[in-house]
Amino acid sequence: MERNEYNRIPELPGAFLSRMRDLLGERFAAFLSAMDEPPVRGMRVNPACGAGAPEGLPIRPIPGIDGGFFLELDERIGRHPLHHAGAFYLQEPAAMLPVAAAVREGLIPRGARALDLCAAPGGKTFQIASAVGEDGLLVSNEIVPSRCAVLAGNVERLGLRRVIVANTEPRAFGEYLPGYFDVLVVDAPCSGEGMFRKTPEAVKEWNPASPASCAARQRAILSAALPSLKEGGTLVYSTCTYSPEENEETVSWLLREYPVLSLIPVTDETILSYTDPGLEAPGVPAGATRRHYPHSGGGLFGGEGQFFALFRLTAPIGGAAPKTKKGGGEAKQTRDALALGAAFLSETLTRLPAVAPTVFKDKIVLSPAPLPLPANLIYANGVTVGEIRSGRLAPHHAFFSAYGRDFIRKLDFPADDPTLAAYLHGDVIPARDLFDGWGVVLCLGTPIGGVRITGGVAKNHYPKGLRRQ
Repeated sequence: MERNEYNRIPELPGAFLSRMRDLLGERFAAFLSAMDEPPVRGMRVNPACGAGAPEGLPIRPIPGIDGGFFLELDERIGRHPLHHAGAFYLQEPAAMLPVAAAVREGLIPRGARALDLCAAPGGKTFQIASAVGEDGLLVSNEIVPSRCAVLAGNVERLGLRRVIVANTEPRAFGEYLPGYFDVLVVDAPCSGEGMFRKTPEAVKEWNPASPASCAARQRAILSAALPSLKEGGTLVYSTCTYSPEENEETVSWLLREYPVLSLIPVTDETILSYTDPGLEAPGVPAGATRRHYPHSGGGLFGGEGQFFALFRLTAPIGGAAPKTKKGGGEAKQTRDALALGAAFLSETLTRLPAVAPTVFKDKIVLSPAPLPLPANLIYANGVTVGEIRSGRLAPHHAFFSAYGRDFIRKLDFPADDPTLAAYLHGDVIPARDLFDGWGVVLCLGTPIGGVRITGGVAKNHYPKGLRRQ
């Protein structure tokens, strides 16, 4: 297969191609042709920005996916000031489909308590947080510490207020929070066949034994976490692979092992038009699940590989009794620290947050809920306001991102303003006639980061690791 200038994936493994030929039959040629096309890029805009799609970006809407846009190839889009500000998140279009389908079917309602179990780098977390809204709660978990740091960074940048980031094994949720969540999203680690076009490393890491070993891991993850789902709750299971072992056969296994789970068919016409029917498996009719290939829908959507299935839990799954160990929301509080935190919020914001500050791991935080999970398993307990240093509160970057719109002192710039570029570089900038105190820098109304204003000068507090070089 010849490759164009955009597509530099290694030669696809023979065993993989043979299986895909068997799966697709006469559509195999269309699949190969689509694999030789450039990958499709996408993004989701942040509903907190309230102004729709950022102007001037090379984008076009994805019909039927709220806030979703196709993005023309632009390798430097991550350097755009609005990306720094969290006005949008770069996400492969097909990766939006599982959560979008659940939302369009009414399975992720506003105000729900949700768990995104395998969450890094955070695309589905962003979608779920948008769906449950300011009255909901999302626990976003990643077991790998380095990936959890990336996840927490994206949650911070997007200014998500109702998200608790956890760093633990799936079984912790079944043990400490049985029957707690309305929604469980498991975007399971997989063999990655659906990413071969976009990520050449996935081809190199694949071998014929990969699907079976990944399927075993996926089933262990599901078994460990399912007790955390409440009766009547929704399970969204997805992968970015094509292998039946990890997809329809795992769905078949779920239905056998957990008769209280029932499959929910996708009925939304838009999602159906973007996807192909899933394969038949024992107890799983053809079409009861959905698949996306690069050639699905005639290639009009054009994203990478994706599989998903939607379930409802019709009766509780017996889990371990809830642990009695104190959760993160009940960490030891210091009266003086809380007083400093309350005074800081009053001096800094035009309106106080809906939740009261608390102390968590020696930091002042605005936690969306007292989650009954041990503190050592929680990476970020909602929005970190800051920490006490020498009797004063030093604010955290997450606070500027989440509450910057409510700041008293604001410096707002258009995306092409040289003063904004200087700020992103880490420079001190003028603060016009703003009085002394903590302020925020915004791009077109969207917070980017903080400043300390003294005598008409704004000292830069944008994190060094995020600054432009």
